[in-house]
Parts: sequence; C-alpha cells; structure tokens
Amino acid sequence: MTTVKLRPGESQASLLKRFRKEVGKARILSAVRKKRWFMSKSELRRKKRSRASEGLSESSHEREGDNDGKDQDSRSSLLIVALLEIGCQLMRRKRGQEVHDRARKA
Repeated sequence: MTTVKLRPGESQASLLKRFRKEVGKARILSAVRKKRWFMSKSELRRKKRSRASEGLSESSHEREGDNDGKDQDSRSSLLIVALLEIGCQLMRRKRGQEVHDRARKA
C-alpha cells in the first residue's frame, strides 16, 4: 500500500501532493478504474483482438485481466481513491477560505 509520512515543517498541501505522486507512480487509480466493472474473458479477448487489428502492441497498454498478485486489493484501492477525493475537497475548501479572507481585507 502506498503511504507517505508528514515531514517536520511540511504543509498538508505538500503532503497531499507527494501522496498523489506516489499513487500515480504505483498506477493504483488505473487498476481501480479497470476493476470498477467486471469484464468477461471473451470481452477481454475481443478488446485484445481489436487493439491488435489497430496495430497497437500489448506492451503499449497495460494488460487487462492480468491478476498476478501485484495489484492492490480492491478495498485498499477504493480507500486510496476516497482519501484522494477527501484531500481534493479539503484543498478546494482551503482555496475558498483564502479567497474569502482576501475579499474581507480588501
């Protein structure tokens, strides 16, 4: 699971930024998006064939349906997505408060 620890003197905004970067590196969100809906084996084969007919190699795409144990389990992935959404909401609120404070001072 991807984790980041708060460094001394670090703001929550930079902590969230580092967390997002780590999640991006781990490709967790793409795995969660793929697992959001079930795809049967025949659908996966059809998709693979259509990509091959378009001239795209499988190496240019992440393999779909490949579950070799390296993917995060769905619960932890969904938790990470929820944490990201909460972080984004907090950042929006903070920005809104800053704008409100500026308007008061003016």
